[in-house]
Amino acid sequence: MLVVRDFDPMTYRNNIIAHSAIAQLFNILIVLTTLAETGPNGVLPKEIASMYPSAPLIRRNGELDVWDNADFHSAVRSQNKTQIILDIPSLQTPKPAAPSLTN
Repeated sequence: MLVVRDFDPMTYRNNIIAHSAIAQLFNILIVLTTLAETGPNGVLPKEIASMYPSAPLIRRNGELDVWDNADFHSAVRSQNKTQIILDIPSLQTPKPAAPSLTN
């Protein structure tokens, strides 16, 4: 979160924590992921990790696109869902289209 420059870093942090809490309201299955925790994005905020203590946490080592990470891909597939919401409130590059879980 160190590279956020378009608004106050504390506001950004509060927004991603609030955004993460929405999943609890709708009982959505969660897979957490981080990218290079020593890099500019930093570690996953402890408030988010504590909201979902039983959710898998995938620590990526360089894949900007979460769907390119085999561990993340496996964790999502293990949920046995045909549709997912892929929400990335960070600086990562979004996929142009939703990933397919049917193939």
